[in-house]
Amino acid sequence: MEPATFEDTTGKKKAQETPIAVLGKYCCADSDYTLRLFPILEKRLERLELREVYELELKVLKVLLGMEVTGVLISERKLRQARENVSLDVLDYQKQILELLGKEINLNSPSQLLAALQDFGISIENTQEDTLKQLKGKYKIISLILEYRKKIKLLNTYLKGLPRHIKPSTGRVHTSYNQLLTAGRISSSSPNLQQLPKSKRAKELIRGSLIASPGYKLVSIDYSQMELRVLAHFSQEPELIRAYLEGEDIHQKTADLVNIPRQQAKIVNFGIIYGMTPVGLASTLEIPEEEAEDFIERYFKAYPEVKAWKFKTVNKARKEGFVETISGRKRALPRLNDSTPWKRRAAEREAVNTVIQGSAADIMKKALVQVAEAMEIFGEKVRLLLPVHDELLIEVKESLVSEVVPIIMKIMASAWRLKVPLEVEAEVGDNWGDMKKFQPSSAIVQIEVYKIILGIIRKIEKQYGTAKLGEILAETAKHGISKKRISIALEQLRAEGTIYEPKIEEFRRV
Repeated sequence: MEPATFEDTTGKKKAQETPIAVLGKYCCADSDYTLRLFPILEKRLERLELREVYELELKVLKVLLGMEVTGVLISERKLRQARENVSLDVLDYQKQILELLGKEINLNSPSQLLAALQDFGISIENTQEDTLKQLKGKYKIISLILEYRKKIKLLNTYLKGLPRHIKPSTGRVHTSYNQLLTAGRISSSSPNLQQLPKSKRAKELIRGSLIASPGYKLVSIDYSQMELRVLAHFSQEPELIRAYLEGEDIHQKTADLVNIPRQQAKIVNFGIIYGMTPVGLASTLEIPEEEAEDFIERYFKAYPEVKAWKFKTVNKARKEGFVETISGRKRALPRLNDSTPWKRRAAEREAVNTVIQGSAADIMKKALVQVAEAMEIFGEKVRLLLPVHDELLIEVKESLVSEVVPIIMKIMASAWRLKVPLEVEAEVGDNWGDMKKFQPSSAIVQIEVYKIILGIIRKIEKQYGTAKLGEILAETAKHGISKKRISIALEQLRAEGTIYEPKIEEFRRV
């Protein structure tokens, strides 16, 4: 018998709108099938050498569940004000466009807009964004239409959409996570809080409505150029490795080597990772295709090992049928041997993208787990809220910010050992749209070491009665704290009478 799908069961409604008797049968069957499949899939897990990836994902699942339950606090007042302001902007752009056209049309109708623009004397085949972008410098009306569309999307998707997701009992938005996209990345839906617009104005309006709970601060901790560092690690390109080891500005370095402006170098650096073609680069930089082709050639001349690594990665994947990330996660790419050229080229880009983006996701997931475990001792005083690719948004009691943030930064920076250092930056604020750079204090870090060690001793005591030095060292190492600092902290805590030794190298809290 074929199992019922979720859509068949709910009739495309939400689960909570489905009768419990109907949904209950589906849930029971779902659990039964899962249990029956487990031994079959577990054998495949071992055969594909994915046990470690599986164990990591189980831990990530627990962290994401906690984030979903916690949610993010939203200011309905800020959203309402933003909605009113943007609605006025929309009306203003609409008025300017219609005055230029000299007629009343529905600007949201592609066919009406196309006909009106053709009557206006602009020869175009459609009103898609890419088409309009090519003409925005030539016609004022095109620039106005593009801005109008941005405002409409901002208004309908976010300013009107977000309030519908606020849970009345908590005042918070509880997004849903999918932790296993094709490259291993985490996505967010209902609503998608990972794809909020980043323009300065949108940041103020949308991200600014995500606020800290009373008595808390929002803290954003972000990996610096994670994917470029992963590229340096895998390609072993000497110039990239040297730049990161010596703390150089990688975008300026590329600008100097390729002889292009820094802003263009930044786009080229990231474009190479995503497999951007000369056509795509030309469109992004608004330059001729031949010039974009020349940029890419000069990039590979400056960083030859990057080109060699990409070539090797694609060839290896073509032979084996899959690519592998830094954790051993595998992604099958059958289209690498497809007879259709465009499908084959797309798979080649996916091969490189998966290794880079998937490895960055592995590092972020490991960091997520380690941060969650380290912060358990603080309970509700530290709440993990939202992972946004290379960024982690958390909520911390205001009195603990200066103590907790340096520890989290240290954990994230040491989550994985690469051939180049991982670096993180932290910002603190009352809302996500207005954050200030965090400056750590070494004295406060030492105080936090004491708290972490006491929390670890308490945790081990619950299981074994006393905490042995080896167990303390093993647990504390997860926090990126050196043995020397642990020893100093233990001596200080013992001298203060906070802990004592029942036996040699065993510790118990007093």
